[in-house]
Amino acid sequence: MVRPISGLVVAVLVSSTGAWAQDAEPSPDAVQVALPSSDAERDAPLPEPRAAPKAKRLPPRFMEQYLSYDEGSQQARQGRARRPLSRAELYQTLGRADLSAELVRLQNRKRGLLLAGGVVTVAATAGAVALFLTGPDINGAPCQQNIHAYNACIGRKDVHQELAAASLVVAVLGAVGLVTSGLFTPQAPIAPAEESRLAHEFNAKLLEAPRSAEVAPPVKLELAPYASVSGGGIAVAGRF
Repeated sequence: MVRPISGLVVAVLVSSTGAWAQDAEPSPDAVQVALPSSDAERDAPLPEPRAAPKAKRLPPRFMEQYLSYDEGSQQARQGRARRPLSRAELYQTLGRADLSAELVRLQNRKRGLLLAGGVVTVAATAGAVALFLTGPDINGAPCQQNIHAYNACIGRKDVHQELAAASLVVAVLGAVGLVTSGLFTPQAPIAPAEESRLAHEFNAKLLEAPRSAEVAPPVKLELAPYASVSGGGIAVAGRF
């Protein structure tokens, strides 16, 4: 009676163990490793690791010559010291002689218009004052001789006053027109966005400069005379 019971117990344990193994699910955190499925895959060489790209070396003097440009303030600066450049210096650095010449023409035009407006204002105002002062005095003796003389003085005085008023109008209109034209003269021959683009192109050319552009160290020679019991001479030391 003992053996059948022992066999039954063993069968039950095997059956329950097999059912637990079938119902178990792999843990979601389990690491799955893809093993090679064929001999060819097992014998294939491993891919070589990619080398990290080398940092590009900046050309000589780049940090001293590169340009930065602020379109808001229209200010160009150069180098790590951020030295401010005038517009004329910017065009000279860019090597744009045409823009430099156009800038000079605009500056001369602006100064000329402002100067002309001041001259017209002063001249017309002076003429108006002179006409007022040189008009006939209707209370003077020449105008009080008779009615005909008095009427003639009145006519001449009216003409002087009309000319003086016209001179003042010319002074005002001339000053406003010429000075306004001078103030609204463009400050630069190109827009700030174009200046910024030219600065970026300049920096790109600096980055493409050949390494041979690096300045070689200067040759240095040192002469040192010496004397001894057996004689003397000059020792020459050089650095190349």
